[in-house]
Amino acid sequence: MKKRIHRASRWQDWRTVSGMICLPQVCHLQDSLSLDHETQIQSVPQRLLVLVNMIINGPNIKDQAEQSNITQPVLTVAQLLMGNEYKQRRKPKEPSTQIYVKNRQMPLSIYVGMKVHSLTRKRQLVDSLHELGLSESYDSIMDIKTSLANNIINHCLNEGVVCPPQLRTGEFDVGAADNIDDNPSSTTSIGSFHGTGISLFQNCAVTLPNPREKRLWETSD
Repeated sequence: MKKRIHRASRWQDWRTVSGMICLPQVCHLQDSLSLDHETQIQSVPQRLLVLVNMIINGPNIKDQAEQSNITQPVLTVAQLLMGNEYKQRRKPKEPSTQIYVKNRQMPLSIYVGMKVHSLTRKRQLVDSLHELGLSESYDSIMDIKTSLANNIINHCLNEGVVCPPQLRTGEFDVGAADNIDDNPSSTTSIGSFHGTGISLFQNCAVTLPNPREKRLWETSD
């Protein structure tokens, strides 16, 4: 997981495209799945951003490489180009056998896949977007979510308490508790459940990086 998400952008094995830009064979991501501007910029080579920016927004040599002038459509197209480059084709006449670069996972495709799955829980929809080159595959999304869940479990075991990693130190906490009853009229303990649900809330005035939450991403494949 760390190798796919917690690396800076770098590339090797150059390939010339139209004599203007080289698409890299390997690209790595930052440590966040949120679709923020900085993470997207760092996941794409600068030359590719300049080329796509020039195609979409027109030539402007002075401001072409300025990050403030890189719009979301430019980042979207650049990430789609990176994520959909093929490593090789076993049979050139059969597109279904195309092999993608293993570590070429863009923030955009991960975000789209996880967002769609969180809202719909439909494998067919995620895989359909993957076939269109807009998302990671359903299996990849499940691998990422499984890794995150395992990290949270290990985090709780290491701290010795079940505490959400999103909670920040030094903030005022508000708690709410309520009973959870399922089939209370059952005459056996197997067919019923009685428990307590606890929710914790924090009203943070300033949003800053949370070191407790960041540690969840620091794991290997």
